[in-house]
Amino acid sequence: MREKFELTVEDHLAGLQIFASQRKLDEFYDLFNQLTGGEKAELSQNVFENIGKNLMIFDSDKEKQRRLEMADRLHKKAIEQRIILSPNLFDSLVNIFTETQNWRSVIDLLTQSNPGNC
Repeated sequence: MREKFELTVEDHLAGLQIFASQRKLDEFYDLFNQLTGGEKAELSQNVFENIGKNLMIFDSDKEKQRRLEMADRLHKKAIEQRIILSPNLFDSLVNIFTETQNWRSVIDLLTQSNPGNC
């Protein structure tokens, strides 16, 4: 009989990377929701960077709306958890918001950026 181990954040990140490389947006979205859902989900800056990097892979027109939704949620979660916006995370978010021409989110990201969180 196999032992069942609880999934870790690293397991989820590996799954996100696999789904992103295979361009399986539905599976990526489900795993993203599991990882970021709930208020008890405390994530590190590294986790936010990895999610942002993997979101950048989905760049087709049909994927833009869901990718934008996830980027918005990622940004809000980073603010809630007071995650410092590293250059990698900042670049990922700005890139996604710019590609989708979501200028309001770009402005919000820039106005919320200060020496304490960047």
